[in-house]
Amino acid sequence: MNNMPKGSRGMEKVMKLLDEIREELDFSLLAPGTRKKIDDIDRILESETKVDLEVFGMAAQVSLYPLRVSSLSPFINDALNIFERLGLDMIPGTMSTVVYGNSATLWRGLEQAFASAAARGEAVMTVTVSNACPIPQASKKAENKRTE
Repeated sequence: MNNMPKGSRGMEKVMKLLDEIREELDFSLLAPGTRKKIDDIDRILESETKVDLEVFGMAAQVSLYPLRVSSLSPFINDALNIFERLGLDMIPGTMSTVVYGNSATLWRGLEQAFASAAARGEAVMTVTVSNACPIPQASKKAENKRTE
């Protein structure tokens, strides 16, 4: 229940109360129809509080470090191309790149970027992921263009 959006705090309380009721009741004494109704309530509450990871916006700060190579640029450019091909917004920096997008695409991009580097040799990739970072204005403009 900790990964619910802020607006679901009321649902979290209802789910907690339902758990307490379950602990207090002797379910074996309840009629089968009543047990089914309580289970149905539980399923409905659970489905209402899940975060849709396909559309949930996220950001990641990514640093890729190919090891024992004379030039880092080809590896890093491959990662940037992967992010771009997937439609992720980016802010490249000298030490890391911040990547924005929906979570499913973001995770796919991170996996593909690391796989690409690892296929060419040893590599280290550090990633910080957040669902709470504000999207920069440049990325908001890009997002608006994609949704128009």
